[in-house]
Amino acid sequence: MAVSQAVEGWHFDQQGQMDLVGSMAWDAAAQVAGAVVAGWPTGESGRSAPLVNLNIPRGATVADFAGWRRTRVGSVPASSRAGSHEPVPGRVDRVRALMKWGDRDTPEPGSDAAAIADSAVSVTWLGGHPVLLEALEVPSSVSESLDSLVGPAS
Repeated sequence: MAVSQAVEGWHFDQQGQMDLVGSMAWDAAAQVAGAVVAGWPTGESGRSAPLVNLNIPRGATVADFAGWRRTRVGSVPASSRAGSHEPVPGRVDRVRALMKWGDRDTPEPGSDAAAIADSAVSVTWLGGHPVLLEALEVPSSVSESLDSLVGPAS
C-alpha cells in the first residue's frame, strides 16, 4: 500500500520539504490506511491483494474528507508548467532545470487528482495491466470500512 497526501506550496530546498512534510495530517492518513487494511478480506485462496495507492486530501481530520472514490492515476499535471534550463557555471556537463508552475487546470474526471480536488480520498489500484486493473472491484468489506470512517463513496 502506498499512502500519499495532496501537497501545495512545494519547495525544492531542504527547509521547504521539511516544513511541508511536517504540516501534513499523518494521523488522518494512517486512519484511512488502517481502514483499508482492516477491511481487506483475509483467507481467500487464490485472491491476492493488488498494490493500492491511497491519496489523502489535505485536512486535519478524517471528518474534513468528503467520502472516497475508486479512481485511476491521472495523466495530466494539476497545473500548467513551463520549463527551461541554464548552464551551471564552471560545469560543461551540468545544467540546472528551471520549472515554473502556472494556473491550476481542471483535473481529469475519474482521476485521483479529481477526487483530491473534491476533498475525497482516492483509492487507486496500481501494478498491472490497465484493463485488468479497471475490472478490479473494491472488496465490499473495504468499502464498508472506508464508508464508516470517511463517508460513502461518491
